[in-house]
Amino acid sequence: MNRKYLLLGFFLLGILLLSMNAGFAMATDEEEGKGEEENGGCEDEKDECEDEKDECEDEKDECEEGKNECEEGKEEESDENKRDVVVEFRENVVKMRSIRRDDEINDKLLIWVRFDENGIAVQVYFRIVIESENTESEIKIACDEEEEEEEEESIEYELEFEVRFQGLIEYVDLNDNGVYDEEIDQFIEEYGINSFQPLVYTPLSISEDSTLHYILLNTVDGVFATHIYFPEEFIYVDGNLIAPTQIKIDIEIKNFNYINDSSQLALYTKLRSEETYEEREETEDEKEGYATKEKEIFIKNDIFTGIFSWKETAMIDG
Repeated sequence: MNRKYLLLGFFLLGILLLSMNAGFAMATDEEEGKGEEENGGCEDEKDECEDEKDECEDEKDECEEGKNECEEGKEEESDENKRDVVVEFRENVVKMRSIRRDDEINDKLLIWVRFDENGIAVQVYFRIVIESENTESEIKIACDEEEEEEEEESIEYELEFEVRFQGLIEYVDLNDNGVYDEEIDQFIEEYGINSFQPLVYTPLSISEDSTLHYILLNTVDGVFATHIYFPEEFIYVDGNLIAPTQIKIDIEIKNFNYINDSSQLALYTKLRSEETYEEREETEDEKEGYATKEKEIFIKNDIFTGIFSWKETAMIDG
């Protein structure tokens, strides 16, 4: 979904402290007047030094005040983007509803994770709603042909798409381009992602009022697993920044039984969207400097943008 990054700069004021050495000497009466005169000059310099020190202290106080204001601004900005997530479990389905805490924008983000004989599907459904009294609207979720009744709200804008992981393909990359080309490469076997262990859900605390929702979904034989992260506020997971309007999916492949020693694996992934989309070589995160070596599918309607991005390569067994 749309992303918003906040960059804060903290300026530190360095204070240089000078140490002064005092020297003692024997003086004649004639020199005493000179000493008093020099001593008076020292007193003037001391007063000037004290004035400069006071000015430095004032600047330090201003800097501290600016730093505190910056921290407060960061907290306010973070609070504006925080969301509340409600998790609901059904048969072979996990439904996560994310609602913005800021009442000024009434948007809802719906994440469905479905696992069945057709693989693992992650559906993202985003909408802006207008509340109205005594009004019921029916929203049809296309991926499962199921109708969801929402009381006292009507849809103003919406964006929906789905990503499905269907299987693994072992193949020999004859044209050596790192991609499985069905008409060119040598097909070895296909591993179906279609039977699963009981789902594991773990809520992880981010802060006093926010949670990172973690889902582990593993096949029965343990070969293929998905780790799904859905936060209520901005957080770094394994070095990747995740926004409250994003989910992170880690794919784990373990102990795959290769038939050919020189073969590779391809993850069969399908994207479905009613909106037009395009593939981009440079992702939004790469433009902002948050990632490298990624690709993305860019989905957009008149107002909102959906993004599905992925790492171009992965290391398996070295």
